[in-house]
Amino acid sequence: MRVPWQPNTHKLYRNLPTTLRTWPDHILTRRHCVVLVKTELWKYRPVKHLAVGYPDAGGRNNSGRITVRCRGGGHKVKTITVNFRYSFPEIPKKLLAWEYGRRRSAWLSLVYYANGFFAYHPMIEGLERGTLVHANPDASGGVPRPGEWWQLGDVPAGSMICNVEMRPNGGGQIARAAGTSCTVLNNKPETREKGLVPVLLPSREVRLLAAECWCTVGRIGCADHKFERHGKAGRARWFGRRPKTRGIAMNRVSHPHGGGKGGKKTMKRGGLRPGPWSIYGKLRAHHMKTRKSTKKSWAQIARRRQNSKGLSGAELHSWTKFAYTRREKEQRKKELEETKTQREDRQAVAA
Repeated sequence: MRVPWQPNTHKLYRNLPTTLRTWPDHILTRRHCVVLVKTELWKYRPVKHLAVGYPDAGGRNNSGRITVRCRGGGHKVKTITVNFRYSFPEIPKKLLAWEYGRRRSAWLSLVYYANGFFAYHPMIEGLERGTLVHANPDASGGVPRPGEWWQLGDVPAGSMICNVEMRPNGGGQIARAAGTSCTVLNNKPETREKGLVPVLLPSREVRLLAAECWCTVGRIGCADHKFERHGKAGRARWFGRRPKTRGIAMNRVSHPHGGGKGGKKTMKRGGLRPGPWSIYGKLRAHHMKTRKSTKKSWAQIARRRQNSKGLSGAELHSWTKFAYTRREKEQRKKELEETKTQREDRQAVAA
């Protein structure tokens, strides 16, 4: 008897958005999978001259050394070439279809230019198929609409933008992943005179970008990509993900946790041998700044990136150290008070 389709009732999958699909528990190969619903995607092959073969490096760099662990294998696929540059801004464009990009977190939009040019761009949330896209603010009455190309100097403050250029005619480099966007902030007179526009990045960093830089109005689609799960090891292998070996099972030369003669893999203090692995990891672990002071892009940064507490890396380190010391003192004080109370109770019982 065939069991009708029903969603997974596990507590991890009860409150998922409707754009995601799950499978019931009796389907063993799919019971833990969470994928985006792809019913609206183009079901045929992509444009031939825009899909090229891409050799898998297997986590190696140009000298053949492993720079990223646990990479290799996977299904043979073709990579769709995505155009992040703002070519032909004066020519109207039409969105034909949405397609799946294997090496992209967001889906891709197949766009047809009026001059006969085809290109793939990142999918924009709220942009329907068949929509004509313009790059002229006058065409939309001065109101930014999703998918339109605008220059930063013309975008009103508070608007959401994506695929932002860092320098004029350099191509989009900021906010290209699924569900990401930037926000244009109120421009001060002194920065407006210099031709700069403050932009709030997804990392909460504020950058001053040139007013001639192009951007796309709206947010990148597939915002629910963060909820996707492979569900099983075999599906991860299809995507080129290999198993992760524990550091404690390696040799001493391969990992800080490796080595030993089969005995207990701990030290007298601190448990396992402490990482990090490389000099850059050690600097990062101690919250030391590794950004070069001679970079020209320092002039663009109006405020460094911040974490959820509104602190930078060095400030977070000092705040965590202070919070730990304060918590330790409070715990010690509480223990002393309890010990004093117990001693008084014991003396009262003895009397």
